[in-house]
Amino acid sequence: DIVPWRVRTKTGQFKGDVVFTCFDFAGQRVYYYTHEYFLSRDSVYLLMFNLLDAYDDTLVEYWLRAITTRAPRAPVLLVGTHRDHKSLNKERVAAKLADMLARL
Repeated sequence: DIVPWRVRTKTGQFKGDVVFTCFDFAGQRVYYYTHEYFLSRDSVYLLMFNLLDAYDDTLVEYWLRAITTRAPRAPVLLVGTHRDHKSLNKERVAAKLADMLARL
């Protein structure tokens, strides 16, 4: 899905409308090769993944490499979902993120 999000600002450096365009790439492998055409350096990336799913670790690596290849200086925000699951504690989440980032 491509969703424009319009925010009206009244103060600060940007007065008027700021428009965010949000792309939901979902996870279908069939579209992976087309995703790279939407990656640009003028973007902020929100990379969401399931903290409980080991398969998502591989996908996070894939997406981080894809983003840093096409947009090396673009900010990437990692968002782990399912943090409230009873099997996850602060130490396990920190270790998982450190392990994922160390492999890059």
